[in-house]
Amino acid sequence: MGRRCRDQPRNGLVGVPTGRAIGAIVLDIDLKRPEALGYDTLDELGFGILPDTPMAHTASSGLHLYFRPPADREIRNTGGARGRGIGPGLDWRGEGGYVIVPSPGSGYDWDPIWNFQTAGLAEARSALLPREVERLPCAEPVRPTIGLSPYAEAALDSACRRIIAAPAGEQAIVNFYHDHSAPPKVIDHHAAAD
Repeated sequence: MGRRCRDQPRNGLVGVPTGRAIGAIVLDIDLKRPEALGYDTLDELGFGILPDTPMAHTASSGLHLYFRPPADREIRNTGGARGRGIGPGLDWRGEGGYVIVPSPGSGYDWDPIWNFQTAGLAEARSALLPREVERLPCAEPVRPTIGLSPYAEAALDSACRRIIAAPAGEQAIVNFYHDHSAPPKVIDHHAAAD
């Protein structure tokens, strides 16, 4: 991967897809916001020492850690602690994602010790992978209903009463205002056609 990036134009950013496309998932460790420092979150999760795996230093002083995808599940993208995310300042990039890779003038650099020429992809420990979505059990099954809700019954009853109350010959269409503050407007299609 590093050799291809050297052939790219200067000062350009090169993005590569993650997941099956490159055979790697990437943990993006961000340092952009003081309240979401990825290194602190890693330490809190018990990963203060980084694994021996290829990594790139980002333009914002963060890191991209490249891992071998797990065989038993697909890793998709996460963002911070939201959804399946593992914590503030940590984003996974997997299927459907991409990362910026080092290229001349990009501000991204391969680590001099842990890069694709010196290290193989490590397996990401399960505690570091995105959380599984928690499915809350339903207290009781939702029972299907037949017919209309009480609100729909009342609305239909009101509409029928207004149509019945319209003068003979003008009952074809009655146009109601949503707030029912004005009397219904009766449209006579026969008069409009003349």
